[in-house]
Amino acid sequence: AGNYVVFWNKKALSVVPESLNMTPLGYFQMLADGKVFEKGDRGIAEKLSRRIGNKMHSIGSAEYAAIEGIVKTALEKATSSQFIGDPEAMFQAWLKLPARGVGSSPLDLVAQYPLAIKRSESLGHLIQHTPNWHQGERGMKLAEAISQSPSAGEFGRNGLATFDFAKRAGGVQLLRNVLTTVSQYEGTEVLGSYVLRRPEWVALPAIPDLVSNFLAECSGMSAALAQMLPETFNRPLWQNAQGERLLSLLCDKIIAAHDEQAASTLILYVLGGESWMSQPGTFRQIEQLLPLSPEGVAVHVLRHDYWIRDPRSADLMSQILDFISKNPDSRADKFTAKLWSDPEWLNSPRGVELLEKHIRVAGDQTLDGLAFALRDYRYGLDSRIDGFLGKLMDRGMSEDRMWSMLSVPGGSWDGRRQSAFFERRRLAAPPHSAKCPTAIQTILQSLRNVLR
Repeated sequence: AGNYVVFWNKKALSVVPESLNMTPLGYFQMLADGKVFEKGDRGIAEKLSRRIGNKMHSIGSAEYAAIEGIVKTALEKATSSQFIGDPEAMFQAWLKLPARGVGSSPLDLVAQYPLAIKRSESLGHLIQHTPNWHQGERGMKLAEAISQSPSAGEFGRNGLATFDFAKRAGGVQLLRNVLTTVSQYEGTEVLGSYVLRRPEWVALPAIPDLVSNFLAECSGMSAALAQMLPETFNRPLWQNAQGERLLSLLCDKIIAAHDEQAASTLILYVLGGESWMSQPGTFRQIEQLLPLSPEGVAVHVLRHDYWIRDPRSADLMSQILDFISKNPDSRADKFTAKLWSDPEWLNSPRGVELLEKHIRVAGDQTLDGLAFALRDYRYGLDSRIDGFLGKLMDRGMSEDRMWSMLSVPGGSWDGRRQSAFFERRRLAAPPHSAKCPTAIQTILQSLRNVLR
């Protein structure tokens, strides 16, 4: 007598698929019935998939037709707006089937259901991992659907930047589809890190308008520019007429939107760079953006030696000073004051004229910044500085404040030079305020006597 095991609950039992001698058709039917493996059964699923995969190369026409019918039903369901779930395992198995002659590739069937591709979470991804999927007219049909699917970002990073879509009719529309489908952040990544680094895409006439329109529609244009520009526009690939056109369009968009932050970002990452200085339109574009971001021009353009040596920079400085005359003590006023710590500016052809103009129009709170810049050690014993400091005092900067500014240790203004400066202004020393302690007055008087 043998041993028996009795199960009282039939529903608690299930057949382990890996123990079956399953046919490819049976495997597809199992997937169509919704029988999928749990996460913990991935090993079993992979083992079964391999076993079925070995048999798929030898299936007959009748079995292939039956499998095709199952997949077609799944694709038709996937086009429905009420479609729930995603038979990823079935699509994956189908796309691994070998082609059965011309026009009978698994991709040919999938290409007939573009709406299924657009709605499926996995199909677009699986197609892109199928060899030679992008080739020919069928490849364009598949690409058009994928570019509007949940896999659009992957397609933008890999498909558009890798294959020859830029050279095909409809290639630009594929890029538009991707940018419309993905998030703003992902769209900026697709453009800046992938597509716009490819010569075949950069050369397309439609690219400047497409990119400028995309950036102008971003909710935060400045952030999008900062994400895309540094690693893109400073490449030699863009320093040509095509790059000039794109920058011109961006300037127009920024000015139309009156976006001060975007203007500063464009100046920082592109227009202020030495690589763009020689481009014909750069100076005009900086002039256009200057009213929106005069401090951006001061900080990111005029502080560079290669711009200081350019005669056109004096015009930019003069325009900034015109702005300051109407907006004293603005950020532009304070940032521009720092520029005078570089003797190259004072030694430039119009340096003296511009500094005198700045002293005239500067806000009261910026006078200290000008004095701080002019007493910079790099000026050494430049006698002109005394005259400019005197003009600051004529503007209303107090003698006490000037004395404290010039008394910083380590500079070129030692006690003898300070005394000489004040004597020339008919001041043996700055007048002591009533708040100055008597002991300090005595020390200062003794110091002056020693220096004499």
